[in-house]
Amino acid sequence: MSYHSHILNSSNHSHIIGRTDPITGDSVKENDRVVFCAVCKSCFLEDSWVYMNEQHCEQSRTLENVPSLPARFSAKKSDNQLIAKLLSNEIRYETILGVATFCFFLSFFIMSALEHNFEIEMNFSLIFSITFLGGLFATIATSIPQFRPFVGNHQDDIRIFKKHIELGKNTFSMKDVRQIKYQRETYVEYIDRRELYSYMSPVILVYFANGNYVQHTLPITSYKDTSDFLRELAKISHFVEVFFYSENRNEYETMKRIQSNSNGHIVLGEPLRLLHNLK
Repeated sequence: MSYHSHILNSSNHSHIIGRTDPITGDSVKENDRVVFCAVCKSCFLEDSWVYMNEQHCEQSRTLENVPSLPARFSAKKSDNQLIAKLLSNEIRYETILGVATFCFFLSFFIMSALEHNFEIEMNFSLIFSITFLGGLFATIATSIPQFRPFVGNHQDDIRIFKKHIELGKNTFSMKDVRQIKYQRETYVEYIDRRELYSYMSPVILVYFANGNYVQHTLPITSYKDTSDFLRELAKISHFVEVFFYSENRNEYETMKRIQSNSNGHIVLGEPLRLLHNLK
């Protein structure tokens, strides 16, 4: 056997148990025999390593020992130091529409009162101008971070701080987090015997040391949002393992560049389906 394999146990390898095999998508369990790529330190079930002809990252070297748990935060700084964030824009458009509608009915009511009491002719141009200005004001206001807490319930927002992570309304301590995974898969639909592919919404999966995990759908609105968030997420890889997996070609190429330029603990999953270069 030309590679190093390891049998996992919960006493020494709890930070490995629960990882996802990049080839099969299966979760790694206790007593599984696994192999670690010496370059990227990705964890593979032994059968997957053999299936890949005992090669990954264009080489065949494997780790002699199971990699240790990444170092935790040691700096005594504020818990409020924000490392990565992704904020939803959906609430903003609802707010803009609500403000514009309010301005329309308020101005219409005032003009009706003026027409009734002072015989001032109804001016619809003025009403629509006020409506437009109200919508413009709401657009500007909701684009300012300081106003975001007042413009709706951002249940899709995600914020990662140095010592805790916020997924919508839920908060988790980073000391309990073993791995953070970004994942986007394709959805296959069959219409008239044709396969149609579309991308599912990306998700963040947070795995904990006790074996539990939570899943959170991300409010991705553009590829720029994706690439910026992935670069921010890579910053946390110096303290906790980050797993990237995407069947979107653009995202996958971005992930490869981020991993090659990072000295953190980033695991890059090999996409099972990369069939279409959808934007």
